Amino acid sequence: MKAYYQPRGGKKGAYTLRDNTYRRMWYLIADYPYFKALEAGQLTLEEFQDERNSSTETEATSRCNFEPYIQAIEAAQKEIPAEYVEEVMAHIIYHVRYADFDYVCEQTLKKWVQRFIWHVAKQLGEA
Repeated sequence: MKAYYQPRGGKKGAYTLRDNTYRRMWYLIADYPYFKALEAGQLTLEEFQDERNSSTETEATSRCNFEPYIQAIEAAQKEIPAEYVEEVMAHIIYHVRYADFDYVCEQTLKKWVQRFIWHVAKQLGEA
């Protein structure tokens, strides 16, 4: 099963999202370091313009406000236990496999990844 799919456990629990919402939140969280770098001024959107990007696309992206996404992700980090935040973020952002975490059980990490994604969706009004 691909990492960006929700774990299936038979019946749907309280922290289950629609599949497309789950994947959208997954990719949104994966862009968190990019959002933070834009907010801090370390990157500018013009650096990424090349022959494939139109001026309209660049202008639309520059008007986008990433602050609600940053706030939702940071609020969701407070909703899960602190000892799992770093592992959950590493799994989503850097695609670290569950098996690579020696000190966290795979099932526990799957549970907190799903709950973290659900809390992000809830903060954004998607859940």
